[in-house]
Amino acid sequence: HTYRGEIVPALLDVSLTLGESTVTALVGPNGSGKTTLMQILGGLLASTSGSISIDAAQTSADDLFTDSIMASSSRDLDDVPATILIQYARLPVRSRKTLGKLSAGQAAVVTGAIALASGAPITLLDEIQAPLDVPTRYAFYEEILTLAGECMEGKRPQRRFLVSSHMVSELEKVAEDVIALKKGVLLAHESID
Repeated sequence: HTYRGEIVPALLDVSLTLGESTVTALVGPNGSGKTTLMQILGGLLASTSGSISIDAAQTSADDLFTDSIMASSSRDLDDVPATILIQYARLPVRSRKTLGKLSAGQAAVVTGAIALASGAPITLLDEIQAPLDVPTRYAFYEEILTLAGECMEGKRPQRRFLVSSHMVSELEKVAEDVIALKKGVLLAHESID
């Protein structure tokens, strides 16, 4: 993908496969293409070349938008009333505040909970855990692992989780695979080991 007006691609020749019922870590320095990749996989940004397939069938940005959910700590949903988001996710919480009136950590909890509750086949978590305190981050990771385990056991439909973070040492406890990007290029896609 190359952004309009740019010469250097944000992503170049990135080819990868996300396994069923897996948690994959996405790591790399700022500007490495992590968010661009997640936006493409979430159908929020059309790639300028290449293709994406889900279960061997080529898919469009519209299909990706329908079959995925992307949650980030960017505060994109700040003006949406929390009650609407909570009803969407069927969470038993009462609040008339907009997310913009919640702390960064509280907003991340709501946004992350919606992503996990959505059941989306492709769940993209872009630095969603960054504003969370340590105990809440670990509880969030535990929920991801529980959902992935239930998918693997056939208790829930198949899902793929892609988690982006600069907290690499924490991701090694959650992910099975790791994708490393640098300057828009895939450096590695391997087992977390």
